[in-house]
Amino acid sequence: RSWTVTEAKEALEGPSGIPKGEQRLLLGVRELADGEPLGPLAGSGGRLELTALRCKPQRVTMLAEVGGDGLSLRFASQELQADREVVLAAVARDADALQFASDGLKADRAIVLAAVRQKGAAVAWASKALQADREVALASVGQNGNALQSLPEEMRADREVVLTAVRRKGSVLRWASHELRNDDEVVAAASENFYFTREELAQLRAA
Repeated sequence: RSWTVTEAKEALEGPSGIPKGEQRLLLGVRELADGEPLGPLAGSGGRLELTALRCKPQRVTMLAEVGGDGLSLRFASQELQADREVVLAAVARDADALQFASDGLKADRAIVLAAVRQKGAAVAWASKALQADREVALASVGQNGNALQSLPEEMRADREVVLTAVRRKGSVLRWASHELRNDDEVVAAASENFYFTREELAQLRAA
């Protein structure tokens, strides 16, 4: 049976004096995940050359903290709020942790998509550029129609984005562009799950 990454870290702990929780093992430039088997990674002759790095204890502690409560990212240093692995772990636990990420990571497409697919309203914390990204917009309103109000004008004028939003929650029709508030298909889709009086529809169309 081949070793796992966890077992390799345990074996290194004694000779190196580095606690396994502070170790990072890399194969080339790729960090290996705990529990990942090493056997399939070996080359001919079963030889495997890994690079061992030591994490700062604060980083290890913060990874554990955000794994239990994503919003604890608010207490992290600026360095850790800009650490992609830490922020991904925080967002996986609580999408609203995105608000405490660095500006650079609020503009990270993978991190933002991970957040909005879990909680559409988290798009409010994303960078302006990603709020205007169609894939991000669709993912956010597909999870929560209310996310439409946090999207920029061009997304509120995007027919597919608005249709997706009103099919989730009809009342968000109010956030659509004037043109789409007067689009019969969009209005019909919104009316399927929200009752509008004739006066309300007239006001929405006129606004």
